[in-house]
Order: sequence, then C-alpha cells, then structure tokens
Amino acid sequence: MRILNNFIKIIIVIISLYYSIPLLENNNIYGVLIKLSIIPFLFIPKIVNKLKIIKISNNIEFIYLVFLFFAHLLGSIVDFYHQVPNYDTWMHFLSGFMVSILATIILKQQGLYNKSIFFNILFILGISCIVACFWEFMEFTGDNLFNKDAQNVLTTGVYDTMKDMIVAILSTILYCLSYWFEQKTNQKGIIYWLVK
Repeated sequence: MRILNNFIKIIIVIISLYYSIPLLENNNIYGVLIKLSIIPFLFIPKIVNKLKIIKISNNIEFIYLVFLFFAHLLGSIVDFYHQVPNYDTWMHFLSGFMVSILATIILKQQGLYNKSIFFNILFILGISCIVACFWEFMEFTGDNLFNKDAQNVLTTGVYDTMKDMIVAILSTILYCLSYWFEQKTNQKGIIYWLVK
C-alpha cells in the first residue's frame, strides 16, 4: 500500500506542475499558488504521524490521497468544479465521510471509542460540523484576500455555502447511522475496516 501511496503522490505532483507552468509563463501567481498548493497537503499524514497526534495507517493515507486527488487535483487544478455539474456538491459529501472516518480514528486512538455509541456519534457529528464551518471560513477568507469568489456569493448568495455545509453533515449522518447499525448488530462492516 505504501508503494501505491507514493505512486499517487508522484502523479499528483507531476499533474500540478504540468498545470502550473503555463500560468507561470503568464505571470498568474494566484493560479500558480492554487495549482501548487496541493503539494504541502501530500505531507500531512507524515507530519501527523511524526507529531504523534494520531496514527495514520497506510490504508487511511490511501483514502486521504484519493480524496485529495478528486477534490483538489481534479476539482481545483484540472477545474472540474467549474466544468462538471455538481462536482463541488459530491466533493463536500465525500469530505463529510472522510472527516467522520478521521473523528472515529481519533476516538479509537484516544481510548474513547468504547465509551458509548451516543457519545461517539455526538463527537463525530461535532468534528464534522467544525471542519465544514472551518472550510467555509477559509474559502471566505481566501475570497476576500484575493478578490475571488470560491463560495459563489456573487452568483448564488449564501446558497452555495449552506449547501456545502448541509451536504457534508448529511454524509456524516449517513456515516453515523452505518456506525450505529454496526455497533448494535455487532457486524464488522465498512467502518470497522476503515478504522481498525
């Protein structure tokens, strides 16, 4: 799995550099920053493991890299967000699922996982809400700093922002229902595999 993860990282770097070069030639610094901003994100699992915040397994890193590939590389760099209908909505839905996995891993690694199903669901929902809000705060800040409109405020008002947050939370609710079902029936399903 580690070899596959490294291969995905190399592909992401090559594609982001490929899309950056024409923008650099046209002195589009903002565009270059967007295209290259994915590279530091490739090292987050390694940094998290080194800091011993939580342990990121090769399986979780793979899921993270696949999400990064679809959300940032295809979405922002290749521009699927503007070219593929509802791509942004699907990525926010997927982000809710990814954050739910992360929250479950935190629960397990901090020894809180067996406390109670209700506590775990509240924790997972809380982390997902915080991340969804924080992401929109970051988009808002970036829009104001660089005079852009990633939140589509100019075309949709607050609709896009609220839709993004609702879709992420909806994904988390579906995750929590699956978690609850697995716990109540003692079945080892997808959540067990993801966070074991």
